[in-house]
Amino acid sequence: MYKLFVYGTLKSESVQRKLLGHTLDSYYAELKGYSINTAEEYYNVVPNEQGCVKGKILLLSKVDFLYVDQWEEVPMYIKEEVIVESHNGREKVYIYIKKDEELNIKLNDDIDSTSNSENLLTIIDEFVSERDSEFPICDIYLHYPIQINHSALSRLGTNEDFFTKKFSEVVDDEYGDSEQGKLNHYFIGYETLRFTYKQKESSIRASLYYIVDNNELGVLTIMIPVCLCNPLSLWINAFEGNIMVNNTILKDYLYSKYIIKILSQPKLMIFASKNLSEFEKIQFFTSEKLEECTITNNSFITRANINIAQYDSANIYASENVIIEIPKNFKVEFTERIKSQILTLFIAEIFIFQAATIFETKKYIEYLIANEHIGKSDFKESIPILLIKSKRYWDRNQFLYPTARKLAENIGEAMNVNELHLYQIDNEKMLDKLIQMNKLRQEEIESSSLNAILLIISMLGVIPIVSEMVIKIYENKFNSVDVISYMISITSCFILWMLYKLAVQIRKRVRKNL
Repeated sequence: MYKLFVYGTLKSESVQRKLLGHTLDSYYAELKGYSINTAEEYYNVVPNEQGCVKGKILLLSKVDFLYVDQWEEVPMYIKEEVIVESHNGREKVYIYIKKDEELNIKLNDDIDSTSNSENLLTIIDEFVSERDSEFPICDIYLHYPIQINHSALSRLGTNEDFFTKKFSEVVDDEYGDSEQGKLNHYFIGYETLRFTYKQKESSIRASLYYIVDNNELGVLTIMIPVCLCNPLSLWINAFEGNIMVNNTILKDYLYSKYIIKILSQPKLMIFASKNLSEFEKIQFFTSEKLEECTITNNSFITRANINIAQYDSANIYASENVIIEIPKNFKVEFTERIKSQILTLFIAEIFIFQAATIFETKKYIEYLIANEHIGKSDFKESIPILLIKSKRYWDRNQFLYPTARKLAENIGEAMNVNELHLYQIDNEKMLDKLIQMNKLRQEEIESSSLNAILLIISMLGVIPIVSEMVIKIYENKFNSVDVISYMISITSCFILWMLYKLAVQIRKRVRKNL
């Protein structure tokens, strides 16, 4: 059993019964050094040396604790351990603390009400009606490849929290001191996602994070710990682009508010508290509404039965778009649980980021070839840099430990890394083509300049002859010999001009045939 100190909503047995289906054993306790902030809709404790919060210690099972996590909207509120005093003396218990700094403060130590919400029981009823009972409780991560304009970074900020710091710690430990392939995560904020599945509307609060490199490409991570709604319905709506925020499609909302451009469909990471059946895993892998289709692809069945984890603490199953990890010990503290999730998240982000870089590079090169904009000053810098950055992540040997290297290899195989290799090779070939086109363009410019100079020189030679011809005509001294001489000179100029035009056309044809 786990011990949780509560001081507001969860003290009520009627609330416990609605949330959990039963009441909890409890006893009174006091938390010194804190006071209750009653200025927000839902109460929260904040440090106060003179304060003493009177509340109860609840005894919870692991499942009950995860259900309470859903109600407390982890990670907006996270569990911490504190020392309280009860009839048992001093004892260590869990408490929910708001992760972000409070905007309004009104301190109180002993309260009778449980919150400032007048419709608390109605809110709880709606909350319970949305709770999924089909799948085990899961931590969900949606990863979107994105493009962020540098001018928008000031709007996003570089805020850090426990997740960004923990991510850096784990990656440094697994990936070594090299900065190659490592990008910092930053916290954007919270958004409420809404979608409809089987004529049922669902809403869930999510935390948004991003990484971005110097070429404005990155990954948006939407974190939903202890997901309240049906994870399959969430995934189907995300994959089909039907997630809404404030009555706006997520893709449009992110661009209008943050200037974040989603480049393609997301990838899904699931960390389940219990094992999933073969059929449940296949449902995620197919990314389709299975009641409307029949599974015919045996590769999905194979993927659902092959554990690619390289350690005994978890089972991992993966397809091109979905990674399912089932830890042997799904810890009740999300801040502790996330440590074991970060390696898988990091490997997936590497491949998502790499794919985005390769595909955007491909589009950019094709654009340059189609429009022949190869004379731009930034050409020689931008394309090779993009190729180098997209290629640098392939080296899984950068991981310090064999288990991480092998896991990266297995996840990469499931996510069709070999196909990305082919696109990378195509990019290199197209880059060679661009370089040849650029070389021919420079030669063409040099040749054109030389031909123009020759034409000018020829014209300068003709001008005296033409002047002399005009004078002779005016003085009636013009004869047939002069006509032949002048025609030869003019024809020579015309031939030089035609050769110049022909050389230009030949250069253009050569570039088009590359």
